[in-house]
Amino acid sequence: MKNDKVNIFGVFYNPTTYSDAVNAIISKAQNKVSYGVSALAVHGLIECYRNNILKEKVHKIHYVVPDGQPIRWVLNSFYDTNLKDRVYGPTLTLKVLEKANEHGLKVYLYGSTERTLQLFESFITNRFLNIIIVGIHVDRFREASIEEDFEDITKNK
Repeated sequence: MKNDKVNIFGVFYNPTTYSDAVNAIISKAQNKVSYGVSALAVHGLIECYRNNILKEKVHKIHYVVPDGQPIRWVLNSFYDTNLKDRVYGPTLTLKVLEKANEHGLKVYLYGSTERTLQLFESFITNRFLNIIIVGIHVDRFREASIEEDFEDITKNK
């Protein structure tokens, strides 16, 4: 599992492959460890460069994968990572779900809108029969209060 991060314009990426990223995510899930992952392409990098508040939030994410080809090119050119492919977020999600299905893991869906999460839940339950969806939480599009965090954590145990 690669945990080394490298700096691109003040944003720290994990130069990783699909396989390493999937293994890191599944390992954390099996050990019941909270683990934030972001697939950050060029747009996200530039927005972080322009917005220090966003950059600070991205720095709190545990694992930032190179979503865009230009990010992969920079990692290969500046850091000699020899990455053969980017780690595209939607593809990474499918690969994580495939591995979670093999292990019969529980999944909690968080983010986006209610409609999108309902569609995603339906997709998962129809395609990945061994995955158990233990909860859905629509994004508040703001920071949760301490009370909301506690409620979110305790209601799904």
